[in-house]
Amino acid sequence: MVLFPLLVAMTLTQVVEPANPRAACFSGKPVIRDVQKLVTLGAFESYRGAPNYLRARKSGRNFVLLVDDDGAYEATNWSSGREVYGAVESAVRAYYDTQPDDVHFITIITSFPIDFPGAFYLPLSNDTRGIGYRNSTPGGDEVFDQTFGLLEGILMINQLGWYGRGSDWGNAVFLQELAHRWCSFVHFDDNGVDSDELLGRDDSHWSYFFESGGSPMEGNAWRDDDGPSWVEPVDAGAGADADAGAVADADAGAEPDAGAGADGDAGTVVDAGPPVRTRHRFTTTTQYTNLDYSWLDLYVMGLARPDEVPPMLLIQSPDVARAYDMYGQRVNRASPPQWARPVQITGLPRRVGIEDIIRVEGARVPDSTTSRKEHRVGFVLVVRAGEANDTRLLDRMKSVVDDLVAKYGTATRGRSTLVAVSSDTNIPEAKPLGEHCATEADCAADAPLCTRAYQSVWRFTCTKRCFRDAECGEGYCCGRTQDGYANACFARGTCYEPPDAGAATTPDAGSGGTPTSTPPTLVDPNAGYEITDAPPGGCACGVGAVGGESLFAPIVLVLGVFGARFRRRARASR
Repeated sequence: MVLFPLLVAMTLTQVVEPANPRAACFSGKPVIRDVQKLVTLGAFESYRGAPNYLRARKSGRNFVLLVDDDGAYEATNWSSGREVYGAVESAVRAYYDTQPDDVHFITIITSFPIDFPGAFYLPLSNDTRGIGYRNSTPGGDEVFDQTFGLLEGILMINQLGWYGRGSDWGNAVFLQELAHRWCSFVHFDDNGVDSDELLGRDDSHWSYFFESGGSPMEGNAWRDDDGPSWVEPVDAGAGADADAGAVADADAGAEPDAGAGADGDAGTVVDAGPPVRTRHRFTTTTQYTNLDYSWLDLYVMGLARPDEVPPMLLIQSPDVARAYDMYGQRVNRASPPQWARPVQITGLPRRVGIEDIIRVEGARVPDSTTSRKEHRVGFVLVVRAGEANDTRLLDRMKSVVDDLVAKYGTATRGRSTLVAVSSDTNIPEAKPLGEHCATEADCAADAPLCTRAYQSVWRFTCTKRCFRDAECGEGYCCGRTQDGYANACFARGTCYEPPDAGAATTPDAGSGGTPTSTPPTLVDPNAGYEITDAPPGGCACGVGAVGGESLFAPIVLVLGVFGARFRRRARASR
């Protein structure tokens, strides 16, 4: 099935702290344009450069474990839209190989760093009206569905190292990407004009100049240094716009006349010439640790009634003077939240009410009384082949999932919950000691290695480290692995130690590991085939048989021929 819609709103965040976790988006860069082209064309079905190279393994925990057998996923070129598209699609297909269609979101995390400085959300369907999706899709579509199933979107939130251990930074990344399912796209009615001034970066985050309380969806918390100063929109019938409306001078204590479209009593009225609005000084008070969604966030997420959303401050016509944002750029609408050092600017205060938004976007359907409050999420951890049995890593992922689920509930003020969904039922059992394997991902935790005996051409099997035969159990012996430097358990009769200083030193199967002077006869079902794995030193000669004949005689013959030629040349030179 085609998994990606025409809309690809990708929100990326900087990797290195103390960079703002809600900061840099790659949506306008070539890699994202390439992804959008592939999405528009539905090109994955015809793209054969992204094989399904991930395999599911039982995790026994609250997430699905996918193993990158050959490192192809880790080696993805994340600057290529085609490869990014293929990598995400491969993870989703591997997920559905063993999981039912019973989740609303799939969240992908890797155990390893990837060459990609951010996280993103891929919207696949939307059935909600009144939240501004029409403002973000190329075709202006409010409702769409590219999955024909329960899945609504995919979160790719980068590496596990970003999360857990009290990481507010990682929590902010996750909360923002998940809320992009609904936020932030709404416009508002600014005195009869459809305005997008609430929006900042990529028109999918709140503006730097919008009072969002420091929401995970960006914006800022602002303090009005000149006192409360709500300014109502000017009456459109008076022919004035919001910036030229009749507004009182706050320092003079005058307030606009109610008939001119402003709040307050009917005191002193500005009535001469083109009226101007009073500029105020504002200072950011945004806190890095604030992870609560704003009331406007909750409304568009279907978790708050319209009457619960208080009036919101928007600073219009801002004068930023020499104020710079977190990345040293002149402050602008697209700047990230100012959570480190406060910034002071001046501007015209404007009150935006939820009614202003509804006049443009329409009422939210479904509303907060009927919207879904429980969201099912399939968390996925992609690991290297050698990490499939790393219990500490798997336990950490479980802890991270628990933490993210809890943080979401807190951020929504307990109005919504996440449920981490996973099932090991359809995932093949890991293979025990002695079973054939292709990679370590095939093997069980008590036999986590996939290797073969030293100088043997017998198949690779699941095994474990050992020092004595007794540690391996009945029918197994403790012998050197193919690298020649460590011991592991193999089927009895295939273990022996290579000669050391001219003496054979192979553990005797019946001695509990005591070396003997004569190696046992090897049972090799593939006898007669040339040995291709060279032992340490780089030479496979003299250690096996070809057709049952010794390799020693041909080697002596070759050396003798070269020696004779050398002697003839030496005599000729005299």
